[in-house]
Amino acid sequence: MNKESNIYTFSFAIIMVLIVGTLLAVTSEVLQPLKKQNTADKKMIDILSAIGVDATRENASEKYAEYIYDETIINNQGM
Repeated sequence: MNKESNIYTFSFAIIMVLIVGTLLAVTSEVLQPLKKQNTADKKMIDILSAIGVDATRENASEKYAEYIYDETIINNQGM
């Protein structure tokens, strides 16, 4: 096959897009649980820092359970 033809160039580009896109999609799905845990840890750390408690990702769950006794969700109308 002639490597300087347009068909070869487009075929190569399409194959590369499919391979890279598949790898990115698989990586995103595999890392999804870690992303959710990271978001939850960050929220706990932010809440703890608001009350003056220093926390890290390693001890955020323990400190959160130690200092936070109850949770109440308030919407934009204050209810």
